[in-house]
Amino acid sequence: MLKFLLRKIKKLKNFIPYLPILLIIFVAGLLISIASPPPVTHVESWYGDPDLRGHDFENYVVHLRGFVEYAPNVLLSPVEFEAWINDSANEASFGWASRYTTATSRIRLYVEDGKWYTFTRYAAEFSRRIYVNGEWLLDIGRPGQTPETDIPNTGRITFTAQGVDGVIEIVQQSSNHVHRGGSAPLWWYVGTGTLLSDWARAEQYQTAIILGCFLMLALLFFVLFFTHGHNYANLLFSAFCLVWLVRMGVTGNRVFTVIFPQLSWFVKYRIEYIAIPLSAILTLAIVDNLFKGMLHKKVLYAIYGVSSCLGLLFTVLDTVVMSNLLNYMLYGYLVAAMWLSVCFVIFIWKRRKTRMEILNPEQKMLALGLSLFVVAVLTDTGSLTRFFHMPPFHMAGVAVLVFALFEAVAVFTTTMKQIEEVKVREFNAEAQKQRLEAENAALEKLSQEKTKFLASVSHELRTPLTVISNNAQLARMHTEGRMPTDNDFIVDTMRLITSDVERMAVMVKQLQDASRIEEGHMGYSFAPADITALIRDTMNTFCTELSKRNNNLILNLPNDTELLRCDHERIRQVLLNLATNANRFTKNGTITISLEKSQGFISIFFADTGEGIPAQIANTIFERYTTANPKKNENPSGTGLGLYISKHIIEAHGGTITAESEKGQGTVITFTLPVMKPTMKEGGSDG
Repeated sequence: MLKFLLRKIKKLKNFIPYLPILLIIFVAGLLISIASPPPVTHVESWYGDPDLRGHDFENYVVHLRGFVEYAPNVLLSPVEFEAWINDSANEASFGWASRYTTATSRIRLYVEDGKWYTFTRYAAEFSRRIYVNGEWLLDIGRPGQTPETDIPNTGRITFTAQGVDGVIEIVQQSSNHVHRGGSAPLWWYVGTGTLLSDWARAEQYQTAIILGCFLMLALLFFVLFFTHGHNYANLLFSAFCLVWLVRMGVTGNRVFTVIFPQLSWFVKYRIEYIAIPLSAILTLAIVDNLFKGMLHKKVLYAIYGVSSCLGLLFTVLDTVVMSNLLNYMLYGYLVAAMWLSVCFVIFIWKRRKTRMEILNPEQKMLALGLSLFVVAVLTDTGSLTRFFHMPPFHMAGVAVLVFALFEAVAVFTTTMKQIEEVKVREFNAEAQKQRLEAENAALEKLSQEKTKFLASVSHELRTPLTVISNNAQLARMHTEGRMPTDNDFIVDTMRLITSDVERMAVMVKQLQDASRIEEGHMGYSFAPADITALIRDTMNTFCTELSKRNNNLILNLPNDTELLRCDHERIRQVLLNLATNANRFTKNGTITISLEKSQGFISIFFADTGEGIPAQIANTIFERYTTANPKKNENPSGTGLGLYISKHIIEAHGGTITAESEKGQGTVITFTLPVMKPTMKEGGSDG
């Protein structure tokens, strides 16, 4: 049961990175549903007289399409328009009226008496003055006969009207000196006040939510850039959100028109167009930052160059030329999107071929968001609105916002991973620094110990060499007859020479053993041994050294024999090392050797009544080159290798060695050796 729960938790953990996608889908669905328009039915008229009688306005909105009746190159009031039409010199024209720089158009809608109708539409491309049933309603900009008197503007128009004798008459004055390809004056949405007012209000809410999201994301990732390692993907994404914040502010419900009334029509129109190539540049830069090495650099730089040129051209080109370029530009970006898709496929194929992780969660989210960006481009071209029931202007903003949310999750996740990687690198660097400091300290200590060791060894070697040299000269003088021959003196001299030679041999052997230990070549020849007899024999050879310092030896050894499987000579070396150390630091005292058996081990105790171990080296006496001079420097301190070698020998036999000491109260060195099991074979050699 526990394993089952752990597997489920692990699967849930793998699913966690994708949870933001569910949130994003929810937000997208909410934003789309907020401004989702009611069902639409279309009414076409080719003579400016659509008939709205008999339509179900409780459940549907009517979209007017077709031609209007118009008077070209003049700006007329309703009364003047009627007079112009009735003048036999003028011939009524029907069409869109958008090819003239100035025109007055009229539509007469046949409606049911006593019923109110609500009209709404965007005035996006030029200036208008609108009359309803002969009364002036409002101006969008200010129509004028010349470019100097014309003030273009954009905005949503919404009004409510009632038929007079079953007719609602709408007269529009239009002047178009800036964008000579304006939209048809007839394209109104007509419905009840409840349906259209709720829809218009929802669109305003939707625009406010989108703008708030873009502003929040821009600020968040701008702060992330400066506070978390200057990851340029954060800065690029912040710029992307700012671009769309401005674009949505000047399109849609034209929020920035209210906030910044001084913005001219030209500025707002150019901002709307410039945002597209800027978005393409920033999007590709973010993809290139998150997918290292995926995009071909020459193609990428070519798109950057073309987009930059388009952005610059949109600051100076005529608005009609800009409008004509729009679809070519958007379809060009669709080709770029297909190239990007091919790059994704190649990228995934290469990673699959090398058995690497195909896409990490943030890359998958970015890829999914890019597909929504393509939807936004299609929406801007009108390719989708021709086939699907979608609200005007806002689907692009919603799709780009959803793409931005996907991209935000991807960039944020990547940033957090990079922060974690930086923390790990910093931690590793700090650990490495500490290791290096410890190693340097150890090397410094080792260098000091080696310097001390070399001084000690040179001193240790110089003393016996001096003794050997002096005694050899005396012996030669006796043998050459230059001094009276004294056989006893010669024998004593030879004995001193032999003793110092043996002492030097011990030192050389210690150096060799230390070298073998460091190289891992210390060899052992194991055989059964009577530990009690081994201790007695070894100490018998050491009695002369004890007498030199007037020390007594006490052996507390049992009478029964304990067999060990050990290397006789190596254990003897340990015994001599411990006895030498005890004798060196003890004078006119006692050295006691005891033996105890416990749980398959033999414990041997070397206890002396000497000076004790100095506190500064108490924790390092079993390390190489650790030495201490005895009181009053009576004897040299040795090489500092005896206890180090002894520890290695004891541990190689499966035992342990420890030391207990109190300043001025003596020292107890204890080592253990395993008792020989009856099943052990005799003889053999271990390396």
